[in-house]
Order: sequence, then structure tokens, then C-alpha cells
Amino acid sequence: MKIYIAYLLLAISSIFGMAIPVGLAGANPKSVVTTTKVISPAAALDRLIVAEKLEAEWFTPAFLDAVKGIGVVQFQRNLLMNIAAQRYGNYKSVQLVKGDRYRIIFDRAEPDAVIAQFRLDSMGRIAGIGIIEKKKPKK
Repeated sequence: MKIYIAYLLLAISSIFGMAIPVGLAGANPKSVVTTTKVISPAAALDRLIVAEKLEAEWFTPAFLDAVKGIGVVQFQRNLLMNIAAQRYGNYKSVQLVKGDRYRIIFDRAEPDAVIAQFRLDSMGRIAGIGIIEKKKPKK
């Protein structure tokens, strides 16, 4: 049995300036079929960031069990994006770096300031997220 680990702790990571894996699991297909259309992992990550309300169907049951439900994911995502907006400005887009790694682009951040490792299962559901914030340069 595969064990899925899912911690949405970017807030702690951002506050203390350290990298914390948010989740690990599953495959990362080039594109997936949702109930409405084909969506790429980059589009799924973008949707996760910008959606007003997150949907439980977007996540694997194991992921939601590990983080104690969609309400916790919604709360933590909102908190993380508020911290990111204060630190880096407005969210602009995601860009594929390589494999399952993506840049999260903001107005006032260098391109590699925030990197996400983002994984989907074979059904296109979010199975894992990991966020790494580059440490701020010392002045």
C-alpha cells in the first residue's frame, strides 16, 4: 500500500524561511481528463492557486485524509497566498521548470523564488504538493 504524505505547511516554511514538503505521491501525467475538459498539471496548479473555492474532487482521497479535509486545504491555501502576496506581490502564473517542478511567478519575485513540486494521480487529481521558497538574500 502506498502511503501518501500531505502537509500544507508553506506558511511555516515562509515564516521560518525553510523548505517543507507539502506532499508526495503518484504520477505526473502530461495531461489529464477531468469531468469537464483535459487539463495539464500546470493548469491544475494554476487552478489550485486562483480558484475562489477548492473542490474535493480535485484531490485524491488519500491526500484529503492526510490533511484532514478540503476545509483545511482551503484555509491553508488562502493563508499561504496571503503571505506570498505580501512578500512577492500578485500571483501571475506557473511555469514548468522540469519534470514535476514548476515556478510560481509573482510580480516582485525573481523567477525561481518559489518552486512547487506538483503531482497528479492517473485520474488527474492532486496527489502531492511540495513548495520550496528560496531564502532571501542577506543584506
